[in-house]
Amino acid sequence: MATKLKTLKPRVATLGQSASVAAGASGWIARSRGTPEQRGYGTEWRRIRQRILQRDCYLCQTCVREGFMRSGNIVDHIVNKADGGAWYDEANLEVICAEHHKAKTARESAMASGG
Repeated sequence: MATKLKTLKPRVATLGQSASVAAGASGWIARSRGTPEQRGYGTEWRRIRQRILQRDCYLCQTCVREGFMRSGNIVDHIVNKADGGAWYDEANLEVICAEHHKAKTARESAMASGG
């Protein structure tokens, strides 16, 4: 069984490398994510996040624009940080639901990798 794991390990590294090389060139994928604090989400971020959640009444702003009322608990950068979006500018932050966040992240990741 250990032999199988040794033979699979190089394949996994090769597959993972090809996907991350193109996206990493744009700054989209960090090699090592680190802790939230190391990535800039410390005390100041938590305070701003709470203000944005209250400002947007815990409602997904994408859903609101589409005419729906759906709760959200993710505070998202409108212009993402990899593209130069302001980290702590409240005008660049909005509440978004998990469904819209997942779709937005997939679009941004595809654009970063040339898709």
